[in-house]
Amino acid sequence: MNDHLQPATKRGLPLWVQGCGALTIIVLALAIPVLLGAHHSVYKHGCYMRMTQIRLALQLYASEYEPSGYFPLPSSEPGRLMFDLASLIPSGEAKPAVNVFGVMHCPLDIQHYRSLRKAHFLSTEAEVDDQSYFYLGYAVTGDASMLAFADAYRELIRTGSPTGGYVPVDSGSGTFGTDRLYRLHKKLPQTLVDSGAVIPGSPFENPEHAEWYASAEIPLLIERIELPKFPHHSGVGNHTIGPLERQAAGLVVYMDGHTRFLSYPGEWPMTETTMRALLALDALGKKSTGAAE
Repeated sequence: MNDHLQPATKRGLPLWVQGCGALTIIVLALAIPVLLGAHHSVYKHGCYMRMTQIRLALQLYASEYEPSGYFPLPSSEPGRLMFDLASLIPSGEAKPAVNVFGVMHCPLDIQHYRSLRKAHFLSTEAEVDDQSYFYLGYAVTGDASMLAFADAYRELIRTGSPTGGYVPVDSGSGTFGTDRLYRLHKKLPQTLVDSGAVIPGSPFENPEHAEWYASAEIPLLIERIELPKFPHHSGVGNHTIGPLERQAAGLVVYMDGHTRFLSYPGEWPMTETTMRALLALDALGKKSTGAAE
């Protein structure tokens, strides 16, 4: 056979094999990010469903089991920015009114999963922690009210006693810029509108619509973001967003039931000021444990 009829080769491989190999590499380069994105989307949906279950449990508690209509207080145990399990137990009962066990952590939070596995998944207050999500029990609506909450929280764990329906704070540092930091209550949006509180950005004059808008701006659960260990890093979370999925992001569930997926740093509550304040309060538990040892 003539040489000019032989296909060109390189290291013994025909050109068509080399072409297939190159095409395979291109297809994989395009497919892998898509597959990884689908993988993260599945876990993000699982996290969303768990946060929704917690929200429904809290709202059921406030509507059906708590005569006053208040949501549970945050735990008085230092560093546990989550509701107090004992506060979910109705008077005269032995068990919590709503079941939240098994949904208190993000499916991607491997560290929390391992700690629960080590504890043999006992249904104790050890599971009701802030490893994945922060619950404040108060209507915190911005960086200023977050800092006011931090002071109120330190007082709560110092005294171990409830503060009533609201905490007096400096003017402009409370819920929606008021001088009060209100506890979460099933009729809190109505209370805010009736008191004349200005709901920032609300385009509604109708009180009922303004109440809806207020409830859409009050977070119930905020997903945890760890601060970056190195300069110019955005932080570390269970979820990512953006080009190449490199920017940290977290879910926020609001009082009206809707959920937002926000990048960090970004819109409140995914701001550096708020996340630093939350993590500083969380660290109080470690200091307390260290002092006890």
